[in-house]
Amino acid sequence: MRMKYLFFLPLSLLFLKSYAQSGFDQIVTRMKASGDSILRAATDSSRTYYCSEFNKDFENFLRTEGSFDVQPDSLTHVSVLTSDDKLVRVFTWTQPSVNGRSFRYFGFLQWKEKKKGEVNVTRLEDQTPDEMNTEKMVFSAGAWPGALYYRLITTSLKGRKYYTLLGWKGKDLFSTMKTIDVLTIEHGKPQFGAAIFQSDKGLRTRILFEYNARASMSLNYDPKKKRIVFDHLSPSSPQQADKYASYGPDFTYDAYKWSKGQWVLIKDIDARNPASSDPRTPAQKSGRKEFYKPE
Repeated sequence: MRMKYLFFLPLSLLFLKSYAQSGFDQIVTRMKASGDSILRAATDSSRTYYCSEFNKDFENFLRTEGSFDVQPDSLTHVSVLTSDDKLVRVFTWTQPSVNGRSFRYFGFLQWKEKKKGEVNVTRLEDQTPDEMNTEKMVFSAGAWPGALYYRLITTSLKGRKYYTLLGWKGKDLFSTMKTIDVLTIEHGKPQFGAAIFQSDKGLRTRILFEYNARASMSLNYDPKKKRIVFDHLSPSSPQQADKYASYGPDFTYDAYKWSKGQWVLIKDIDARNPASSDPRTPAQKSGRKEFYKPE
């Protein structure tokens, strides 16, 4: 009798696991329909409606027990990033207007407490005006400086984890942006921005790049040299200085290198054929699929 029970137990666990996975698949399939409509609906009001429905379903999905181990690959409009320590997942997506002149950003954090194993979920609320310079500011998840993240870099100093995020931030028809931001979680509270970027303008909490919307800027991480490599941007002429819609790559490269708990700027590096990281190019697929590409 004991042997029969022991034989039955693993089969029962296998069945329950299979049943749970089937349930997650059904939820993700339902979300995919509304998620695709965020990008394809014919009116802005329709896109807003589908985005609201998707947000509700996605939060319910993330709060369901076992979801931390589920990879929603079929949600092709969502960027899904997982930290190297397997404790943090970052989900982001964008709702572009029908005319392509504006973008709204949405997201969630899902993270696991290392000691307790408890999984937490936090909604990201994009509350930052495009014209605001946020390079010296720190934000909570409820006032998140929205972006579509495509790379997550895990570093630490004296036991404190820094999750550095590379992201794209569409602005309007004339200029677009990229960002290097950092996420920290202290006492159960996520925070975006930390004074760890040693730039040519002094210490910054994040780095912003703005350039012509038709240009393609490379911003990616080189794990071998532990540095973030990017195109140096310049105006099309000296008269266009500070008019960022005229900026684009000038065929030189700079980098931020991780050193003693800071990202330190290094100018004019040798970076031949750096990997493209622009969401608008086929090269950027976030390791699994291609997500939103603005026209």
